[in-house]
Amino acid sequence: MKVEFDWGGTVVPLPPRCGARVAAPSPTSVTASVVPLWGICPWSDELSDYDRRNIDLYARLLHDESEGAGEDDLLHGIFCLDPHRDRGRALAILRSHMARAHWIADALFQMLGW
Repeated sequence: MKVEFDWGGTVVPLPPRCGARVAAPSPTSVTASVVPLWGICPWSDELSDYDRRNIDLYARLLHDESEGAGEDDLLHGIFCLDPHRDRGRALAILRSHMARAHWIADALFQMLGW
């Protein structure tokens, strides 16, 4: 099932949640799965390469937040982090990405006329 988020006329595909079934890689693709090691979201006053690579993550965060997901749900469901293990670090990662997602939605998209 393909999930999309309609962001003011622009449809953004949402990444699968943690643990969701995804298609098996083809034999010619990368042989090992890459698990992202999340860190604090970098900040810039303009759209960065990090933002371009993670725009679908930001859309998923905003979508799930609008659906009532709490911090623990977001940590586990999107970042695949245990919300009870190193809670301070996990919350810093989540909150920095949430702040960036809101900044993009509130500031950048308005500048673009979206």
